[in-house]
Amino acid sequence: MLQGILACDMVGFHVFNHARHFMTSCKRLLGLNFKGGKDGRMFVPYDDHTVLVAVSHVTVMARQIVSAMRGEEAARVASSLITKHAGKVRASAPPRPRSRLRTGLSAPCPSSFRKCF
Repeated sequence: MLQGILACDMVGFHVFNHARHFMTSCKRLLGLNFKGGKDGRMFVPYDDHTVLVAVSHVTVMARQIVSAMRGEEAARVASSLITKHAGKVRASAPPRPRSRLRTGLSAPCPSSFRKCF
């Protein structure tokens, strides 16, 4: 997996600790040394190129997402997905505090389930 990620020119993380863990994994598992630039940027040399490891704090516009999810088009898309995946189990992650948004994956409905949602 690391080799696949390192095929990119840039790898981005939301927080520094995640970038640090990535670079440590590259060192421990692949024997790669990472470098720091004078400007604070971090690099991992791999094969014939150098991968920039970036940290950028991205925020999600929760109010705008919730507003869009309450719209008619979102209801149509949700309805079509429910119809498309009828008879399958949809697993979802627990909602974050103050959030009603859920995403999930569909899988065939096991015969042990009496009712699939």
